[in-house]
Amino acid sequence: MSKHTNTTSNAQLTESCSFKVIYAYRITGSEAHKNLLKVGDASLKDVPASKAPRDFPPNCSELKEAAIVRIKEQTATAGLFPQVE
Repeated sequence: MSKHTNTTSNAQLTESCSFKVIYAYRITGSEAHKNLLKVGDASLKDVPASKAPRDFPPNCSELKEAAIVRIKEQTATAGLFPQVE
């Protein structure tokens, strides 16, 4: 977990955190990637400092979204089709 201090437009300071998200996915439709599992990490950013990792149960929508955004960054330009595990 890392903490950040953000400045808002009205000069108030707010504290936020980011958490690491570990994910796994497969590439479908590609013989070169057949039977391979890709494991990676992403960051769940701008989380209010009052939140703790326990507030994000496994496979919750916030964690899935962070993983999907990162997976799309990795695969979109190559025309690959990920299957998130």
